[in-house]
Amino acid sequence: MKSTLQFSQWGLALLIADAVVLGGCTVLLVLGRVNGPLVLLTIGALGMLIGKLSRAWQEPH
Repeated sequence: MKSTLQFSQWGLALLIADAVVLGGCTVLLVLGRVNGPLVLLTIGALGMLIGKLSRAWQEPH
């Protein structure tokens, strides 16, 4: 079964922005600046990234 991810321009822009936010949050967590809002933002960014990828993967082509 061949599966390709299809994104609109807006969806791809949001995916890239979410990946950048997740990367920045991860770097801040690794550097030791851990606080409650940063942890929640990291969890939210990861959830949005997984959600966008899974929606694009499961949409019929």
